[in-house]
Amino acid sequence: MSSTFTFLDAVKAKYLETEGDVAADADLLVNCDGQKEMKRWEMVGMDKIKRQTGQLDKLASVAVGDQAFGSVGDAAAIQAVLARLQAVDLSGSTGFTGWHVPCTLADAVPTLRQLDLSRIALGGAEWPVECRGCFKHLTTLILNDTAVQWAELVGLAADGSVDLRGLGSVYLNKNGISSLASPVEVDLGGLFPRLRQVSLIENAVADWAGVVGLLRAVSTVEELVLTGNDLPAPSAEVAAELAGAAALTALSVGDNPRMADISWLKVLGRSESIRALKITYPAVPGTAPNHVRLLAIADMPKITSLNASAVSAKERAEAEKFYTLRAFHSLPPGAKHADDCADLPSGFAADFPAYAGYVQKWGNPSAAADAGKPASSAIGGAATITLRDCCEGKAYRADVTRPLPLAIKVAQVKAVVKAAFGIAPEEQLLVFKSLDHEIPIPVPLDSDLEPLSYYGILGGKGIIEVSKKAG
Repeated sequence: MSSTFTFLDAVKAKYLETEGDVAADADLLVNCDGQKEMKRWEMVGMDKIKRQTGQLDKLASVAVGDQAFGSVGDAAAIQAVLARLQAVDLSGSTGFTGWHVPCTLADAVPTLRQLDLSRIALGGAEWPVECRGCFKHLTTLILNDTAVQWAELVGLAADGSVDLRGLGSVYLNKNGISSLASPVEVDLGGLFPRLRQVSLIENAVADWAGVVGLLRAVSTVEELVLTGNDLPAPSAEVAAELAGAAALTALSVGDNPRMADISWLKVLGRSESIRALKITYPAVPGTAPNHVRLLAIADMPKITSLNASAVSAKERAEAEKFYTLRAFHSLPPGAKHADDCADLPSGFAADFPAYAGYVQKWGNPSAAADAGKPASSAIGGAATITLRDCCEGKAYRADVTRPLPLAIKVAQVKAVVKAAFGIAPEEQLLVFKSLDHEIPIPVPLDSDLEPLSYYGILGGKGIIEVSKKAG
């Protein structure tokens, strides 16, 4: 369309009631036979115009990226008709190029707080001189898939082209951003004093230096989304910087292929502010995926949500107990330590910084071992286990349900299975599935010498599926 088709024209074209529209319920009269609807009255002339204008006056948000308008139009007319407008979605618009239309629109609508310019080629576009200082009313700016770089946005704010001091959220997803370094020495905190949320999903950020610099300079950032980049696992120093960001409450770093372990969480766990964390569970040898989640929860004592799933009090208790036993089993066989953990081997506290606190909370595994009992007996408790005969691919004997102590070893479980189903221990293959999780993850019980608690069975209900070894 030509530049004579304006933003206001586009809004009217999309949102105004037309002659072919179905009448609103309030304007309908139903005949007594219940079969025919007719309008109570037909508006004409000025009455109809007033009604249509009233429709637009109620709009708080519009999406007109599909209308291909080429200019903004008269600012006074826009303000008069769209008096409540707060959010505009121009994503994918093909009616204009560059920054002129978005900037003119932002100036024309002083009530505007959110502007979505996604999928418009804006990266590297020349800034209109007449639009210097625009966007001063915005609190949310969405620039996904626009090729706009972080450095470019900082540069525009630094030279006064845009005023982003009111900005609370910025979205720069899918823009090919490889660095968060600032182009020049600038006061980022002064340019973005209210910035709370930064989203950088599916970019190419490959190092932590710019991320740390951003958090240092803009101390107001509460949510940082770095999903789908190329970041490595943070070093201890970087993790300490992230933990020290006092305002940071949510961190998303999933789908970064080079982030191959979660050992850095033991440092991030020092954070007093982070409550929500999103990561990709790495493959940990000898550890089922649900156990990796437990270890992550135990490393992060303050989080209430992991990968968008709430961490319940029960799950946290399971995680802390599992972590405690896992850490204890990493000590040399027969190792003992005092209840205050002061005599633990050098370096152990660095590898398992939360261990001493959890020992105080849940008990000393070495005390139980010293008494000739399994370490897990210090934590105590039992799980309600259903034994299910799955030989030959299907259950053909009735299930047997009974409580089993968490300290019972797999060899003893096999003796219970023999009594229930008559299968010799040496022939048994045991797989545990928790009934306390929406999607149970199979956990092979592959060592006769380990207790159930070693496999993350720390209470609740579960099934042990019994099959026979091949051959």
